[in-house]
Order: sequence, then C-alpha cells, then structure tokens
Amino acid sequence: MIFRSSKVSIFDAEEWLHNFTLYKRRICFIRSHDKNFSTSGFLIGEDIIITSFHGIDKSIDPKNTSILFDHTSKYNTKSYSLAEDYLLHINEELDYILIKMKGKPGRERGWCDRVSKTVVGDDILTLHHPYMQPLKFSFAMDGVVAVEKERFFHTADTVRGSAGAPCFNANWELIGIHQGYALYGGKRLNQGVLFSRIRKDLQEKQLLSEMKRSLKKRFSFRQFQKKEITSETLYPAEESVKKLISGGENQTVEFKETACRDFKTGNKSKASQFKIKRSVAGFMNSRNESALFIGIQDATGLITGVENDYSVANKQKSNRDGHQLLVNSILENLDTKNAFEYYDIEYVTVQGKEVCVVWVKPAVEPVFLNDKFFLRVDNRTIELKGRKVIAYIDKRWGGSVQQKHSR
Repeated sequence: MIFRSSKVSIFDAEEWLHNFTLYKRRICFIRSHDKNFSTSGFLIGEDIIITSFHGIDKSIDPKNTSILFDHTSKYNTKSYSLAEDYLLHINEELDYILIKMKGKPGRERGWCDRVSKTVVGDDILTLHHPYMQPLKFSFAMDGVVAVEKERFFHTADTVRGSAGAPCFNANWELIGIHQGYALYGGKRLNQGVLFSRIRKDLQEKQLLSEMKRSLKKRFSFRQFQKKEITSETLYPAEESVKKLISGGENQTVEFKETACRDFKTGNKSKASQFKIKRSVAGFMNSRNESALFIGIQDATGLITGVENDYSVANKQKSNRDGHQLLVNSILENLDTKNAFEYYDIEYVTVQGKEVCVVWVKPAVEPVFLNDKFFLRVDNRTIELKGRKVIAYIDKRWGGSVQQKHSR
C-alpha cells in the first residue's frame, strides 16, 4: 500500500521489497552473440518474453542468441535458448515482439501480468539491463508526464539497452514497455508503449488463448498472504497447494469433483459446468482471493483427479490442454467485462492425480450469472435476492444494481 502526499510517497517496506524480489526474477535481456546487440525484456508467460521490436533484429539466429535471467551484481546468470519457432508475433506500429524460449522459466519465476492504466503524475519504475550490465533499477516520482492513445512519456532514467524493459507504477502494476527517448513538447523525454494497448492488440489477434491466458494475476493468493520472503513464497509448489486442500472447504476454498461430467451417464453435463461457473462467480463477488479445486470430492475431500474428465471435456484433445480449454470456455461467459482478468487456471499433481485449480480474485464490479447474483459465504455459495443484492452491492462496490450491471 502507498500513502501519497503532495511531496512524498510512503511505502510498506516489507510488501514493496517482497514484490521487488519477485519481479526482478522475471526480467531478462536478449543477447545476440554474432550481431553484437542486446536489449531488455521480461516474461509474460511461462515460456514467452516480450521486448521492444526496434531493439532486436527479427532475423536473429536462434543458435547464436541467448536470453539471460538473474544477471545481477552476483552474476548468478541463468541462460535460455530460443525455441525453433521462437517468433510468435510482431507489431511494428506498437513496437513489440513476442519470443518463445526453450524451457518454461515462468513456472518457477512467474511473469509480469498485473496490468494497469496510467495517468499523468503517476510514479514510474523500471528494471532494465543497459549495455548488458547487471540488472538496474530506475525510479521517478511523478514520472509519467504525458499519456496519449498508445504511448506515454516519462522521466525514469534509461540508456542504450533499456528498450524492452517493463515500466511499472509504484504498486508494481505493469503500465507499459520502455522504447527509448523522444521529443515531446520541445523536451527530450523517455517514451513507452502502453501495455493496455498491447493487451488489446493481443486480444484482437486472438493470441491470448494461445498464450494460455498468461496476462492474468498468478502469484497473490498462492502466497497465502505471507509477507516473509521464503523459498515457498517465491516458488509456489504442490506442497503449498496440499496445505490449502488439507484445510478443507471454507470461505476461500471450494472443491468440485468434475467440471463437466454427469456421474450417472458419463456424458458431458451442463449442470456440472454451471456449478463451476456459479462457484467462480461467487468468489468474484466476494472480497477475498480464492481457489476452486476441481478433481476433489466436496463431501469427503477425497482426491479423485480430473483425468476422467479429459475424454468428456474435449474429444479432439483428451488431455490437460483440452480440459483447460473447456474450463476457460465455461468461465468466459460470465456476465462481466474481461472475465479472464479475474481468474487463472493451473494444474497440479496431488497424490499422483491431476487437480485443476482455478485461482480467483475479487471483481471490480458485480458479476451476474443468468441475471442471478451468487456470493461465497462461509463454506457455501449462495444466491442473494431482492434487497439483499442491492444492499450488498452498495456496500461492496457502491451504487445500485442497475448502475453496476449496465454496459
């Protein structure tokens, strides 16, 4: 949390340093050994980085190019190679490029996915690798000086090699990608591309689904609100998930045995799919970050796994990917703008069986399902009706049902 006055920003030191420790592991630089160039970049998926298009040669040789993480003053550098089909997408107008790597470093590091709009007067910070140097940090209070349709202008210090670096606000929310310097209003300023505009481009190109919804929040609830920086909070693991499961169903945890099957017929069931949607809607309307576990009996807590769902969920893809496509399709139809911003899907192995976890965060507006309003209360998802809906929405978000439900 940040408390602003006219001259100073006061940070919660522990929380801020915790986020810094997380995010610095997601920053990299791309180095071409045969063409002698480098530029900064960062993870936006488990195996996908984004960087500035002008800072990299699109005809680079994958065999002579490395992506380096953890290049700090201690030089504990970790190097990754480019995938054979490394070039995922280029937008020259917005000056960005998506690159795929061999390996999946984002599984342990996480990625930059908390996106926010920015306005003039926002503080700005960036993590970058100028001249292939160890990771650098730049901060400018009130550093955003102008915002246009696709770009913004800022005063955080950068040099050659900083292009492609992420630009954050003081809450570690991603606002854009640094490009370079530009003249604005007769002054030399730094320029960046708004990430909200990049995300819109990815949506228009239907690339978000191919990236497995990687632009969503991933690391908040899985750290279980711990402030201390430990190996468990930095690397959310199956053991941590098991702790949540062992606590049983409660205000923020719910179990479902299936996402799509009718247990009597073995066929796809709309009723089972509705239950998933109802549970997630209830979590989105609550005040807490929550988790829905699919593949666990809600009555007994028995781990059954989702493997039996695979052939029913998607006959063309009878595997985890097909199952995830189904879960995404169930949740995409929730009655709220950009529903995918409020959930993340993950698969973990528990007792030798695959369990699907839907991590859910509170929505910024009421979420309705078939004009009904559901809410997680204790260990149940209930439907609120009549005046109770109006009272809850007014207390939770402010305003009436009609105001919040309008498009």
